[in-house]
Amino acid sequence: MNVGFDMLTLYALFFAAGHPISPAVLLTGYGVPLILGRLVFFIPGGIGVIEGSMTTLYTSLGVPYPVSVVVVLSYRALSFWFPTLIGFLLLLVLRPASGNGNRSQSA
Repeated sequence: MNVGFDMLTLYALFFAAGHPISPAVLLTGYGVPLILGRLVFFIPGGIGVIEGSMTTLYTSLGVPYPVSVVVVLSYRALSFWFPTLIGFLLLLVLRPASGNGNRSQSA
Protein backbone atom coordinates (compact mmCIF):
# COMPACT_ATOMS: atom_id res chain seq x y z
CA MET A 1 0.00 0.00 0.00
CA ASN A 2 2.87 2.34 0.78
CA VAL A 3 4.30 2.04 -2.73
CA GLY A 4 0.88 2.52 -4.27
CA PHE A 5 0.17 5.68 -2.29
CA ASP A 6 3.66 7.01 -3.00
CA MET A 7 3.14 6.54 -6.73
CA LEU A 8 -0.33 8.08 -6.50
CA THR A 9 1.20 11.08 -4.73
CA LEU A 10 3.85 11.44 -7.44
CA TYR A 11 1.23 11.18 -10.18
CA ALA A 12 -0.93 13.82 -8.48
CA LEU A 13 2.07 16.14 -8.14
CA PHE A 14 2.95 15.76 -11.82
CA PHE A 15 -0.69 16.39 -12.71
CA ALA A 16 -0.79 19.47 -10.47
CA ALA A 17 2.40 20.73 -12.12
CA GLY A 18 0.62 20.57 -15.48
CA HIS A 19 2.65 17.65 -16.80
CA PRO A 20 0.78 14.34 -16.44
CA ILE A 21 3.01 11.35 -17.18
CA SER A 22 2.44 7.78 -18.29
CA PRO A 23 2.39 4.93 -15.75
CA ALA A 24 5.57 3.47 -17.28
CA VAL A 25 7.52 6.70 -16.80
CA LEU A 26 6.08 7.06 -13.31
CA LEU A 27 7.09 3.52 -12.32
CA THR A 28 10.58 3.80 -13.79
CA GLY A 29 11.27 7.18 -12.22
CA TYR A 30 10.02 5.95 -8.86
CA GLY A 31 11.49 2.45 -8.67
CA VAL A 32 15.07 2.86 -9.87
CA PRO A 33 15.97 5.72 -7.46
CA LEU A 34 14.54 3.80 -4.51
CA ILE A 35 16.75 0.84 -5.37
CA LEU A 36 19.76 3.18 -5.58
CA GLY A 37 18.79 4.71 -2.23
CA ARG A 38 18.83 1.26 -0.63
CA LEU A 39 22.23 0.48 -2.14
CA VAL A 40 23.81 3.42 -0.34
CA PHE A 41 22.76 2.09 3.06
CA PHE A 42 25.29 4.27 4.86
CA ILE A 43 23.25 7.39 3.97
CA PRO A 44 20.08 7.47 6.09
CA GLY A 45 16.95 7.51 3.97
CA GLY A 46 19.01 7.84 0.79
CA ILE A 47 19.11 11.60 1.38
CA GLY A 48 20.32 13.32 -1.77
CA VAL A 49 20.73 10.10 -3.72
CA ILE A 50 17.01 9.55 -4.22
CA GLU A 51 16.26 13.19 -5.00
CA GLY A 52 19.14 13.55 -7.46
CA SER A 53 18.62 10.27 -9.25
CA MET A 54 14.85 10.70 -9.43
CA THR A 55 15.18 14.20 -10.91
CA THR A 56 17.81 13.05 -13.41
CA LEU A 57 15.80 10.01 -14.43
CA TYR A 58 12.53 11.89 -14.93
CA THR A 59 14.39 14.55 -16.95
CA SER A 60 15.99 11.87 -19.14
CA LEU A 61 12.53 10.33 -19.66
CA GLY A 62 11.22 13.57 -21.16
CA VAL A 63 9.93 15.55 -18.18
CA PRO A 64 11.13 19.18 -18.23
CA TYR A 65 13.86 19.79 -15.64
CA PRO A 66 11.99 22.49 -13.63
CA VAL A 67 8.92 20.26 -13.37
CA SER A 68 11.07 17.31 -12.26
CA VAL A 69 12.78 19.34 -9.55
CA VAL A 70 9.56 20.78 -8.11
CA VAL A 71 7.70 17.48 -8.18
CA VAL A 72 10.53 15.39 -6.71
CA LEU A 73 11.30 17.85 -3.91
CA SER A 74 7.59 18.17 -3.10
CA TYR A 75 7.23 14.39 -3.07
CA ARG A 76 10.23 13.91 -0.77
CA ALA A 77 8.95 16.64 1.56
CA LEU A 78 5.55 14.94 1.80
CA SER A 79 6.78 11.36 2.02
CA PHE A 80 10.04 11.68 3.99
CA TRP A 81 10.78 15.05 5.59
CA PHE A 82 7.40 15.98 7.09
CA PRO A 83 6.81 12.54 8.68
CA THR A 84 10.37 12.51 10.02
CA LEU A 85 10.03 15.95 11.60
CA ILE A 86 6.62 15.09 13.05
CA GLY A 87 8.10 11.90 14.49
CA PHE A 88 10.90 13.80 16.21
CA LEU A 89 8.42 16.30 17.66
CA LEU A 90 6.18 13.48 18.89
CA LEU A 91 9.20 11.79 20.45
CA LEU A 92 9.84 14.90 22.52
CA VAL A 93 6.19 15.23 23.53
CA LEU A 94 5.43 11.58 24.28
CA ARG A 95 8.56 10.42 26.09
CA PRO A 96 8.33 9.89 29.86
CA ALA A 97 8.82 12.90 32.10
CA SER A 98 10.93 11.16 34.76
CA GLY A 99 14.56 12.24 34.92
CA ASN A 100 16.31 8.85 35.12
CA GLY A 101 13.99 6.83 32.91
CA ASN A 102 12.77 4.61 35.75
CA ARG A 103 9.10 4.79 36.53
CA SER A 104 8.08 4.41 40.13
CA GLN A 105 5.59 1.67 40.72
CA SER A 106 3.09 1.80 43.50
CA ALA A 107 2.68 -1.35 45.53
